[in-house]
Amino acid sequence: DYSFVSGTWNMKMWAKNDEWRDFVYENLRDLWSKTRVALGFNMLSTTNPAHHEETLYYADPAHMIEFCRRELSPNVRRVDRLEPREFVVFLLR
Repeated sequence: DYSFVSGTWNMKMWAKNDEWRDFVYENLRDLWSKTRVALGFNMLSTTNPAHHEETLYYADPAHMIEFCRRELSPNVRRVDRLEPREFVVFLLR
């Protein structure tokens, strides 16, 4: 019914950013297809003022929300409680 993902997509190691982003999008599509009620996940944010580690993936919050609205559900909410380092996204069916 519910899917929650925490920290799963932070470690990209030596993958290129756009390759990792596409991997995350593919994972989200697959997970959403198996979720009946709601999905929640967090991501490191590109707005993080700290030094960005080369092996970590930082997502653009606005682009992630747009992807979710366009491809998964119009019922999307971004929570910035962990800002500026992270953001959380919730999607409802």
